[in-house]
Amino acid sequence: MARPAVRPWLRIALAMVGVAWGANQFAPLIPVYRARDHLTPASVTGMLAIYGLGLVPVLFLAGSFTHRYGPRRAVRLGALLSLTSTLVMCAGDVHAWTLYPGRFLAGVASAFAFAAGSLWIRQVSHQAGAGSGARRATVALSAGFGAGPLFAGAVAQWLPAPALLPYLLHAVLMLGVTGLMWRVPAPIPAAAARKTRELIPAAARNRRFLLGVVPWAPWVFGAPSIGFTILPAVVADHVSGIAAAFAGGVAGLVLMAGIAVQPLARRLGATGALRIRLVGLLAAAAGLAGCALTASTGEVALVPAVAIVLGSGYGLLFVLGLLEVERLAEAHEASSLMACFYALTYLGIAIPFLLSLFATGGRYTAPLFVAALLPLLAVPLAALGARTPPQAQPPAVQLTDIPVDPSSHCPLRRP
Repeated sequence: MARPAVRPWLRIALAMVGVAWGANQFAPLIPVYRARDHLTPASVTGMLAIYGLGLVPVLFLAGSFTHRYGPRRAVRLGALLSLTSTLVMCAGDVHAWTLYPGRFLAGVASAFAFAAGSLWIRQVSHQAGAGSGARRATVALSAGFGAGPLFAGAVAQWLPAPALLPYLLHAVLMLGVTGLMWRVPAPIPAAAARKTRELIPAAARNRRFLLGVVPWAPWVFGAPSIGFTILPAVVADHVSGIAAAFAGGVAGLVLMAGIAVQPLARRLGATGALRIRLVGLLAAAAGLAGCALTASTGEVALVPAVAIVLGSGYGLLFVLGLLEVERLAEAHEASSLMACFYALTYLGIAIPFLLSLFATGGRYTAPLFVAALLPLLAVPLAALGARTPPQAQPPAVQLTDIPVDPSSHCPLRRP
């Protein structure tokens, strides 16, 4: 009997899982590098931030690349760059400075894979109902972001070569998922999409996007980044014997909570965009306040609850952002608007680095309490944006409602 074929959206999702895995596997290895190479907190958070330096500017180029060549080529390139990044990070076992270019390459890989992969999944999920593609893309990224540090932390804690073996195993994973994704049928770009050259699409200047997405988008990844970098650090003295596994477990818990909250995100999204905005921002603020309390008390027992709250805020806001992109983007703007949204979210990964600069004597309590107030400042603007109709500019077309090729009812072409 012939084995059933893996569904196209799932093969794309697995490639995104692999790239997200590689992007986040560095987090639980921080205690290894700190102990072995005597790196300062600013150096380590700088290695995290340089990932964003590779990702954010390239996202706009990746959006243009996706318009011109289609999402399949962009995801292929992202997967190959993720593999290259992991191999460069292997050299960090001998030369710590190679972690900087390795992290930079991981950011470039993510720029090509995430926005294009989210778009591609939605294009091949058009028959599954509105919003299904956005949810599948969110689950894929969250699964990779969570499983990567969880696995890398366990390997680094209990197996030999903690600064090498996690990367080698990820390289094997990338070879497998890249091969699985390589032959997925490519969507045919619409004629309008082939002609566009805008890096910043008109939909990004829509009042609903400017007020209803931009003010809170950095907290999509800002809050969880604090969770899996600073949260383990403030209790490090109490978990020194299992530092790598503990850091990986915290990161995994934060991001797996982002998956678990998906049903709630769907219900809140169905009852009103304002409600999901408020719940997501309140969860982010509460999680950051919990981080501050943990930093003040050093209480390890608080960590799981704080991680779950941070992850819940991440999941709610991430799904909301992808759904807003779907509502606002016309066919020819889809990948560019997706790139804008991802660029805004990834600005948040610089927040732990900024907090480390204000942490006097390594104490994060005061900076974290201040950070907890910032998501609340976005609430009034988010409320105004939610009340703005999606079609404030020319009528937007949902990605799930259009044929990818206007000359055919078939949305895919075989390679």
